[in-house]
Amino acid sequence: MDTSIRTTESLEPAAEEPTLIELARIFAEKRSQIPDIIPPYIASSLVANERRYYYVAGKDRQGRPRLFEVFLVNPTGELDAVPACFYPGAVLELFPTDLQILAAPDPWGGKVPDLTTTQIADGLQSIYLDEQRNG
Repeated sequence: MDTSIRTTESLEPAAEEPTLIELARIFAEKRSQIPDIIPPYIASSLVANERRYYYVAGKDRQGRPRLFEVFLVNPTGELDAVPACFYPGAVLELFPTDLQILAAPDPWGGKVPDLTTTQIADGLQSIYLDEQRNG
């Protein structure tokens, strides 16, 4: 991500907001690995809890809007992904399908399959290699 991009913590959109929104959308295009969330990806921002959040969405195969990722701008002006447990309600209200999944007591509909050590290692290696390639 371009570290030269800077913004403020103001509730008003930052002067660089179009750039930040475009960076969020590009992130989704390059990192699209969420099953059933397909392009085209759109990005936008909103203010919740006195902070400006940037989010990216796609659609599922039935055409419903689906949330891809939520970001905050860190002190160096870069977008940082927000853990799902910290997504603001205002964002989740825009994506009722995802709200139902995230609020479900058992979002996987049963026990998550156990992973072998090899599967975990392969996954970590894949993440590491992706980070090396994509900076």
